[in-house]
Amino acid sequence: MTAVASPPESDDHGSVPPDLEQASPLARWWDGLSRAQRAAATVVGIVLAVNVGLVGLRSTIGGGSPGGPISSSYSTGGAGLEAFADLARASGHRVTRLKESPESATLPSTATALVADPKRLTQDDFDALGRFVLAGGRLVVAGEAATPFVQGATGRDVRWTSTDPSAVLEVDPSEDGDDGAALGSVRRVAGDAGGRWAPADGLTVLLADRERRAVIVSTEVEAGTLVALADAEPLHNDNLASEDNAALALELIGGSGRELIFIESVHGFGATGLDALPSSWKWAAAGVVLALVFGLWSAGSRFGPPEPDARKLRPARLEHVTAVAADLERVSRAPAELVGPLLDANRAELADRLGVNPGASEAVWYRAAEVAGLDPAVVREGTNPPDDLEGALYIGALAAHHREASTETTGPLSVDHRTGTVAEPDTH
Repeated sequence: MTAVASPPESDDHGSVPPDLEQASPLARWWDGLSRAQRAAATVVGIVLAVNVGLVGLRSTIGGGSPGGPISSSYSTGGAGLEAFADLARASGHRVTRLKESPESATLPSTATALVADPKRLTQDDFDALGRFVLAGGRLVVAGEAATPFVQGATGRDVRWTSTDPSAVLEVDPSEDGDDGAALGSVRRVAGDAGGRWAPADGLTVLLADRERRAVIVSTEVEAGTLVALADAEPLHNDNLASEDNAALALELIGGSGRELIFIESVHGFGATGLDALPSSWKWAAAGVVLALVFGLWSAGSRFGPPEPDARKLRPARLEHVTAVAADLERVSRAPAELVGPLLDANRAELADRLGVNPGASEAVWYRAAEVAGLDPAVVREGTNPPDDLEGALYIGALAAHHREASTETTGPLSVDHRTGTVAEPDTH
């Protein structure tokens, strides 16, 4: 049975010990619970904490804004793209939110795919989007994480850099005779976050700042087109209604009636359960659970039986001897069983001394003893050994005189049956 620690004892006046009196209400409540109740309370607390944490994480999954992941068409927050999706749908474009990975999906080459600020982009997804562009698709990427697409399309070391943002970026259609027409009626763009592409050699610059640093670039890749925005902020919900940002969003789609596919798997929507949570949120949830467990543990005493007050010693010597005696008593209880082997050995030695067969008759034994000068009583005790203490004493006395009897010529030995001793012969 498991030992249970005794409750704190009160003093002579019935007061509570000072350490318990100064404890918090939670600690006093915890001390009053049994081990089973503490285990149940711990499990319930952990379940509640995990559920509350998951509810909170579900409402803010992925991240940076209260309305959902940054640059996701599902996000209603200021950093989301839901307004862009609504605008495209209202302008006659078919809008698709792709939750599965591009590698496992079929992207039509007549569509425009948008990848903005990707958080989860595997090599397989990158390769699938590359095949989509090569087949004639239009791919619009945005943010620093889109750098591999620009480098892969151009084969050059194009890098994303950051500078001071401009309040408004202006399109100059007259310079180099180009690219004002590429953005249609777009003249002013708000929401610049300072991202730039450099160097932009070999790329078509669709939008640049006053220092001619590229903000939006494009390039033809075989049958398809890649358009890269250094920042996705001009397309965000907060900025879409500013300046000509709405017109810019529609121009990026690439033509009327073209399907717009938001790649949402890069924001974690393709996963289910805990896999859909960012790793930072998983670590935060694990920290909350650990804090709860350690808090409950520190408020109460250790689980399990109380530790002993003293070290358990080996059993006392008397108890040990008594136990051994009890075992021996169970093994052999009759005295004859204990002294029998000794008597048999003595009979064999006596027979060898007298020169008779150990199984000879008593008459032969007595005759041999008479010839050897031994007391016939010795022969009688040896051939008919007792089964009590007298027999044991006889064996002891006989053994004590064995050496002398076997090395010297002695007179007859006599046995005192009252004391169990063997009398020495008179040699004088």
